[in-house]
Amino acid sequence: MGATLEIRRLDRNFPFCLFSNDGATLVSHHWHKEVEIIYVQKGILKIGVNDELLHLEEGEFYIINSGDIHYFLSSPNSMRLVVQFDFTIFEDVQFLKKHNLELIELFNCIQKSSVLWNEEVKQKMIIYLNELESEFITKNEGYELAIRARLYDILLLIYRELPHTENNKLNYPNKKASLLKLEKIFHYIEENYMNDITLNDIANYIGFTNTYFAKFFKKYTGSTFCHFVNQYRITKAQWYLFNEDLPITEIAYNVGFMNVKTFNRLFKNEVGLSPTQYKKKTIFEKF
Repeated sequence: MGATLEIRRLDRNFPFCLFSNDGATLVSHHWHKEVEIIYVQKGILKIGVNDELLHLEEGEFYIINSGDIHYFLSSPNSMRLVVQFDFTIFEDVQFLKKHNLELIELFNCIQKSSVLWNEEVKQKMIIYLNELESEFITKNEGYELAIRARLYDILLLIYRELPHTENNKLNYPNKKASLLKLEKIFHYIEENYMNDITLNDIANYIGFTNTYFAKFFKKYTGSTFCHFVNQYRITKAQWYLFNEDLPITEIAYNVGFMNVKTFNRLFKNEVGLSPTQYKKKTIFEKF
């Protein structure tokens, strides 16, 4: 199974989207034709882009180019602002064509992580994204024009002021094969998290030895397989606690924990609250 194509139904005449995400859930490998700008508003975001695992801290940006394969690992207590747009939103790029520079090439040769941007560039990007968010939410008269104007500001910022790097596309086929393996692993977890999953089970499923699988998984997720699966189960448990009126014991079993004491301990370690405390908190927040 390869990375899936994510199709966001953007307005054909105004291909732009903006939303926030709390980072609680795993988002599997996918790609789309739109450019995506990620801004970490809170916490630490764990994201994989092509063959690289990144930890983005609060205040950092990352630009995902059209066609880049990417995924988001569960990053509790984080918040990110996501801006997506299709290149067709730029109605006039004659300047770029004059200089023989295609937009996708421009976005591919920039330093996509803000770690190497100077502070002035970061501050400009924050201003532009805040204005995009405000215009998109309020949708006052002429907001499409205002959003296009800010996107042109971002395009100019990228063209003039972002550090550029060598075009570093994936070295296929080896790296692509690794991504396909990782996608297969994620799918297996999603389908089997409620059951007892052992390292031996998943290693055999993928066709690796236990030792090689453990190293492979650690490289691409920064986590041991056992810890990753338990994090995933805790995330599912949070959903149950928020949306379903079920006993804690039943929720623990539903997400793959056969021992309720273990579930309570791991839940508190991850979330900072016991399952009972978390449920009370969510009930209060609903009202």
